[in-house]
Amino acid sequence: MNGKELEHQLIKRYLADECTSEEILEVHKWIAANENEEALKSLIDDLLNHKNSETEIAPNRDKELLWQSIEQDINRKQFEVNKPAAENQPKAINPIFTFSKVAAAIVLLLGVFSVLYFYNNEEKIEQPIAKVFSEISTVSGQKKNITLPDGTKVILNSSSSISFEKEFLKSNERRITLKGEAYFDVTKNKSKPFIVNTNGVETKVLGTSFNVRLDSNKVYIALVEGRVEMKNQKNIIELTPDEMGIADVSENSLYKTYFDVQEITGWKDGKLVFKDANYNEVMLRLQKWYGVEFKQKGKTPIGTINTIYDNISLSEVLLGLSFTYNFDYTINKDKVDIILK
Repeated sequence: MNGKELEHQLIKRYLADECTSEEILEVHKWIAANENEEALKSLIDDLLNHKNSETEIAPNRDKELLWQSIEQDINRKQFEVNKPAAENQPKAINPIFTFSKVAAAIVLLLGVFSVLYFYNNEEKIEQPIAKVFSEISTVSGQKKNITLPDGTKVILNSSSSISFEKEFLKSNERRITLKGEAYFDVTKNKSKPFIVNTNGVETKVLGTSFNVRLDSNKVYIALVEGRVEMKNQKNIIELTPDEMGIADVSENSLYKTYFDVQEITGWKDGKLVFKDANYNEVMLRLQKWYGVEFKQKGKTPIGTINTIYDNISLSEVLLGLSFTYNFDYTINKDKVDIILK
């Protein structure tokens, strides 16, 4: 290792607080020596231009501006040397000058390293990687069968959507967000829980079959097989088969009850199941199911119906309902006019 490399390594060790007391004294003497002024400037220049596999220094234009500033600092920090001692007497280094010059040079070097540290860290800061999501949705009157990356089967009802990270399989949990309604047949994986977030209500499972529906401010989780944990901001409940958890988001309440499997999940098999449903409930579901818009004239009928429509057309459904509710109807593509008598 040549003298320049030794100086370079020694200064670096000094700034890293790794020098012995003897080496510290050596650094101070080296800085204080007048003949080393140019060497000091050269060393600083080396430090500014130094690169290795772990370090990225500022662009050249920035380094030029930085070096101009450093040269100005060096000029400002120069001190006049005491006049030579009497002839035939050895020259002495003024201790005050020595201390001042050492201090000034050290401050300068520390400043250089501070700037380099700033640039290095600025370059090394890893920008957060934006999460990329996949989203699958349905329009009114449409349903979709979906297979998630882990093999989980999802049947997405009309006017609904699910979204999940594209790195779905690389996370410690399988998390998706649901809007609307979907039926899930979850692939078992004990090490990666499956979590469905619906309007702030979470359903956590390992492997099971269940139905999730968001209706206004209420979330309904109907469990067919397995076991799930359902929670909101305040409470946690555990569901077993044939139990349905209901979360009222507006009231922040959470409770469970029993449900009729065919009524809740029949939609995935093409069955429209109405149980004690009034006229408005029936028409609202028909609009979403068939993707149509109803325009009504006349007084809304009273009473409820209990029936199942199994994979039949809208015209067949309306034909039967027209006798029940006593109305005439006209279908024009996705518009339906209803005149109640």
